[in-house]
Amino acid sequence: MIKVEGKSILKGIAIGTIKVHIRAKLEVSDETVEDKKAELMRFEKARKKSIAQQDELRNKALRESGEASAAVFESHIMMLSDAELIGAIRNMMEHQHKSAEYSVKTICDICSRSISGMNDTYIRSRSADIDDISKSLLHNLLNDMGAKDAGKTSYAGETSAAPVILVAFDLSPSEITRLDKDLLLGFITKEGSSNGHPAIFARSMNIPGIVQCEAACAEWDGKTAIIDGYHSCVYIDPSDELITEFKKRREEEIASAEYLKSLKGLGNTTIDGTEIRVSANIADPAEIEAVWANDAGGVGLFRTEFI
Repeated sequence: MIKVEGKSILKGIAIGTIKVHIRAKLEVSDETVEDKKAELMRFEKARKKSIAQQDELRNKALRESGEASAAVFESHIMMLSDAELIGAIRNMMEHQHKSAEYSVKTICDICSRSISGMNDTYIRSRSADIDDISKSLLHNLLNDMGAKDAGKTSYAGETSAAPVILVAFDLSPSEITRLDKDLLLGFITKEGSSNGHPAIFARSMNIPGIVQCEAACAEWDGKTAIIDGYHSCVYIDPSDELITEFKKRREEEIASAEYLKSLKGLGNTTIDGTEIRVSANIADPAEIEAVWANDAGGVGLFRTEFI
């Protein structure tokens, strides 16, 4: 058994088999293109297709995770129509005679590196959004060229219909939204942040997750793991005794949550009859839904600096 640490994004426990997330490799050539007009048309077709796909993901995220997750894809749609970003890609195609794929990857990589180098943690985490729309455009362009399995991602090892703990280098907004939530017990990423999309998703769906787990690797595929979100750690190949202990803690966790649900609708009154208003702290307008769902009396602190 080994114990590794990371950064927890939700206090909770998950026990299950690990599946390692394999991201597709996208091969892009830097060869010049003679027919600029045809290449620009290819790019425009891919851009419009990407916008439609991001809109579908937005609707899926809204249904499954709420407005905070859906807002990520609204920003992707805006990026795919951004005059400066799209203009830079087209400019490279027109004046340097580069392919749509090469121009997309080059310009988006420059933007992503620029954002990831900033001091603000929240802004740095948005580099994942640039990477996500870049991959969307590249997938559509490569599929247009008939590339076999372009943009295909998979799990290492045998596929399974059973719920798993997902391990990845990182997860993009599109990747995590496409996951079957009923088959996800928790996730562990080598990179990521508490402000990233996986973190937003995990909190909205009440799924334990550990980010910035430097020890995460492909060799974990198929192994049993325990995510301890309370202490920001993961146990790989835990002993039977530890599994039993955490299963008991998990059962207590579920029972406690069910008990709290039973208190919804009751007044916040002390034994001597004093009414107390119990409010919630939020950092995003979308969290109002959780305030209502958990029967809070209002918002006590709204951390507007995140907006």
